[in-house]
Formats: sequence, structure tokens, C-alpha cells
Amino acid sequence: MKFTFKVFLPALLAELVGGQNTGKRVNVKEVVFDSAVADIKWFGPTNRIVLVQTTSGRLYRSTTSGDKWDDITDQLNTEGQKFTADDTGPITVDSMQVSPVDKMVAMVAGKKRRHFISINGGETWRRIRHSTTIHTWLFHKTRPKWALLSTWSDSCDKASRNKDDNAPCQHSLYITRDLGRTFSLVTTYVVQFSWGDASQHQQDRIYFTHFRSQKGDQEKLYSWSDSVDLSYTDDWGSRTTRMLQHGNKFVVSNGFIFVAKLKSKASQTVNLMCSADGGRNFRAAQLSQDLEEKAYTILDTSEGTVMIHVNHGSNEFSGNQVGNVYVSDKDGSRYALSLKNNVRSSSGEIEFDKVLSLEGVYLANVRDVPKSPEQENTEDTASTNPKKEDDEEDAEELEKGATSTAVDKRRSQRAKGKAESVVRTVISFYKGGVWSYLKPPKIDSLGKKLDCPADRCWLHMHGITNSVTTRPSTLWRMRLD
Repeated sequence: MKFTFKVFLPALLAELVGGQNTGKRVNVKEVVFDSAVADIKWFGPTNRIVLVQTTSGRLYRSTTSGDKWDDITDQLNTEGQKFTADDTGPITVDSMQVSPVDKMVAMVAGKKRRHFISINGGETWRRIRHSTTIHTWLFHKTRPKWALLSTWSDSCDKASRNKDDNAPCQHSLYITRDLGRTFSLVTTYVVQFSWGDASQHQQDRIYFTHFRSQKGDQEKLYSWSDSVDLSYTDDWGSRTTRMLQHGNKFVVSNGFIFVAKLKSKASQTVNLMCSADGGRNFRAAQLSQDLEEKAYTILDTSEGTVMIHVNHGSNEFSGNQVGNVYVSDKDGSRYALSLKNNVRSSSGEIEFDKVLSLEGVYLANVRDVPKSPEQENTEDTASTNPKKEDDEEDAEELEKGATSTAVDKRRSQRAKGKAESVVRTVISFYKGGVWSYLKPPKIDSLGKKLDCPADRCWLHMHGITNSVTTRPSTLWRMRLD
């Protein structure tokens, strides 16, 4: 089966976006690949080099912004290196990454321990000299030749584990400072890891959570544990310092460090700890609601405040779960409720997005819960529930920002439409201070007038939790209610 992929050539798009009325049309070209597109990466200072990975594990390259393509999968192993006995057969690509420092540097990870580095935008490749399968690769944020990588030991594969092999199963963390030619072990029994923050002058620091006990087989962290701590090293593992006991998972972002610290193992609750000074001091996040906290998702930290989604662990819905969205003060320690019933999946994916290039603009999906008359009279809904009155300025901005989304098929079954209608899309133009429903367009994609009264009909979009694709990017599909 062949799959087509539509390419919008960026040169003409740049002219249109730049406001130059040249009279030219955007050039759209259909490209046929062997299977569906799994990932796309752009290279070079002008993004004219493009790599496409398909779901079947093939790798395609274009040096003309997507006009012409070459299948380069079989060209990856140009050195013909063979590390193991089963290192034969066609190459299958699992993932690819681009260095944030040098846009010509890329890493491609494949099956059977085949991993490759390119320093010229994919024109040539060399084999990474590591004898085990790379689990996670993380480029340094300022040094083009540095990277962190983790591996699970061969003994973790129970199907092929030798009965005489007494080596424990463990997740190990390494550093390379020459793009995969040599490696140094940082630590073992690792759960999670990250580079430090350049804004705190800690760009070379390595943060990681790890099991306190360094013996036996390492378990996977399926639940909050009292055996995991947050630590760091400034000298690639020679000395490590524990920062926070029972710190299980963490995020380093825009000068903040957020840590989910175990509160109760029995009830599987956690506290959110935040540091704004590079980990020297941590403060417990103070939410405006006294509810159990089961998990956190850091939504955005790019505008001087923090927006988080908190899973409180209890809801009355079958199917999609919900959580609340909170907005912080400048220190990231005090949080006010911004939005209730934000939709989340059981795996932690959140239907919440920031609109790029527009400060303070966010889109989210909420599960609409009918309120009793008493609740309507007592609750202050100005900041936590969307307003339904018309807002001409908001609607105009929405129409500008909605041109890149795909229009969903019209619903053909009444029962299905009823089930979907409880999830609604809201937008905020004020950093989560006020949320509004989306004003519907006046005509559809065929130019026909839409029967959608503005006082009782709004525009809603399907998000990642009911997407039919397994790709990592969010899928937005529209509907009218």
C-alpha cells in the first residue's frame, strides 16, 4: 500500500505570510511514500533539508524543501559495521532527533542496536559505537557534540536472558562528548534524566531520578515510589548530590525545576515541589483547592508564569478523565484555579495547547458538566468556566488561527453526536484568566451557510485523546454543536 503526503513549499508560503502580494499561489505537491508518515525533521539554517520517517521504518531525505525525495535508509550504514551476530538484514528506523545547537547534526535510532549520526544534514552517516540498544538520546542544549543517552542492560530481555546470566537488569545513563565515538558511565538504576537550565548557569549539570538501592533487578516505575530520589552531578558522575528524597519525576523548564514528590504510597498521592533558583530551595506548590493530587503535567512556562494540569484522581466520567488547570505566581509556588474539567487521557495526554506567536493565547478541551441552579448562583464562573456571549475580537483572532486545522466529517449518527457534545473547546486570550467558547464560522468549507446560531452553537475540536492516530503530534478535528 502506498501513502501520499502533501507538501506545502515554504518559499511561497514565506512570501504570502510576509505580506508580499506577488499573485503566486501556494505550491502543493503530493509525494508517495511506502507507508504513513511517522515523523518529520527540518535541517539547516533555512530548513531546506527535510527528513521523513515512515511507520514502516524507512527514512526519506529532501534537499529541496520537499520537492524531491530520496529513500536513504539503506545508505545509513555506509561503513558496513557489524557489532553483533544478528546485526544483519534491512535497517528499520525507530526515531530521529535534531541537535538544538547545530541544525546540521542528527541522530537516527534503529532496531538491532543500529544507531547513526550525521553532521551534514543527512548527506552522510556514521555508526554510533555503542554495543547496547539506546533507549533515550538527549542532545546538549548549548554544546553541539555533547549528548546524554540511556540503555537497558541485555539481562532486562527476559525472553532471551541466559539462565546463567546473573547480571541485574538496570537502566544506565551515559554521556558522550564526541557525538557517539566514546561514552562515559554517569550512573545506574536511573528513572529519568535531563540537562540543567542555561538560565541558571547549569547547562552542564545532569539531573536524574534514580532508585536508592543499587542492587538486583531494577523495576519500572509504574507507581509512585518511596525508593526513588532526585539527584544531580556536575562532573559527569564522579560525585552525585541528592536534592530531594522521594522525588520521583521532574521537569526542568525556563528557569524552574518541578518535582513530583511522594506524599503517600498507600493512596498514591504526591506533592508538587518547585524551585526557581536552580534547585537550591524547593517550595511546595499551594493550590487554591484542597484536593488530592495524583499527577501533574506542566503545560507551559514560557511567559513568566506556570500553567499546570493536576489530576485529582476522582471523576464521575467513564472514558476520558479530567483534571484542573492552575496558573501560578512569578515564583511558581502559589496557584489559582484557571479551568475545571480539562480533558486528559489515562496515559496522561492533555488536551491543552498554546497558540504559538500569540502571547497569552491557549486552547483547551473541557468536559461540560451541567450545573444545578444552586451551583450557578454560588459559583464564580468568570475565570473557571467559558463565557458564551459574542466576542468579535476573539472570534476574528480565532478564525486567523484556525486555518491550519482539518474539518471533521459531519456526524451521521445522533447517538454519537450526543456523546461527543459533552466535550467542548474553549480559548483564552488572557493567560487563562478568562475562557470563551469558539465562535463558529458563517459558512462551511464548500461556501454553504451554516445553521449555527451564535447564541447557542459554538465550534469545538477533537483533541489527542480521541485521535485515531498513534503519531506523537496532536490531532485537531472540528465539529459544531
